[in-house]
Amino acid sequence: MKFANTLLLLGAAASLVAAWSKEDHEIFRLKDEVEATEGKINFYEFLNAPSIYATQDELNKAYRKTSRQIHPDKFTPPSKLKAAGKTPTYYPPKSTYLPQTRKAADERFARLGLVANILRGPERERFRPGLFSVLLGLWIVIAGGAHYLVMRMNYTQQRKFMEGYISDARTAAWGNSNVGAGLNLDILGDNGTPPPSGPAGNRKQRRAAKANGGSGTATPTAEKPQHVAKRKVTSENGKVFMVTSLGDVSLLEEDEDGVTQEYLLDLEEIPRAQWGNTAMVTVPKGLVGWVLGKVGIGGKDGVRDALKDVPEVTIAEGENVGEYLEKKGLKKRNKGPGRR
Repeated sequence: MKFANTLLLLGAAASLVAAWSKEDHEIFRLKDEVEATEGKINFYEFLNAPSIYATQDELNKAYRKTSRQIHPDKFTPPSKLKAAGKTPTYYPPKSTYLPQTRKAADERFARLGLVANILRGPERERFRPGLFSVLLGLWIVIAGGAHYLVMRMNYTQQRKFMEGYISDARTAAWGNSNVGAGLNLDILGDNGTPPPSGPAGNRKQRRAAKANGGSGTATPTAEKPQHVAKRKVTSENGKVFMVTSLGDVSLLEEDEDGVTQEYLLDLEEIPRAQWGNTAMVTVPKGLVGWVLGKVGIGGKDGVRDALKDVPEVTIAEGENVGEYLEKKGLKKRNKGPGRR
């Protein structure tokens, strides 16, 4: 199973890698170079565009302005500027990069041209997510990942909470939290003493068993039921528990009628975190079911609801359908040729 899951993950990773073209990898490489030299800025900030929703005219205007500022012909080594008492200016403003050589300035200018071509070309949509993609991403992250994380945390906390109650109740009842796992307390009575054992048989029975090749002790044909002892304990917060010698712990509570109800504390009944129970899955399923119910396609429940008002018809044994309909007045008798 683990090997199959590993192959599935490798196949998914390979499909994702194959989905990117050569141009896509070039864009990724250019993005890494811009972040490595200019700092943590994106393509729009490197071009000094007003926003990620800038129009083509705004992009062209920003490129012309920035290209004049960082053109290699205007390059002056920062050491000469400091010697002349001038402070080097960072272009674009959000950048933290000052080229030290003419070669570095040429490479920077070339990167600016590539970025401008990408943002003004069809690849621009990769860096300007639409409203649908943003909402879809938020839905997956919040309704899927965040909800699953909350469910996982709740499951862990509820399990620890119940384990603490079970352990404390077992310790208070039998002096050991591992009762039922390694102790033979299932043969103890309510007062902690073993119940009296039954007679081993009289002398005549032992002689008969020995004559038949036995050991002298009659072998029981059926195993006697185990004696399960119960003890009631009260926790510090006032909760009352019933603990059996098998290790089962139940919570005792009185209902409105004064009847004591017993609820078994079972760790397996705590709902586990599952992706199918997250809002990312349940909300769309609920909407689909609601829409199908509105248009009259309700599956088995819809058919059952539609047929619940149909009266039940019972036909007596030996009676055919025609006779039953005539008796109920639902079928008109055929007139014979001599009748009018």
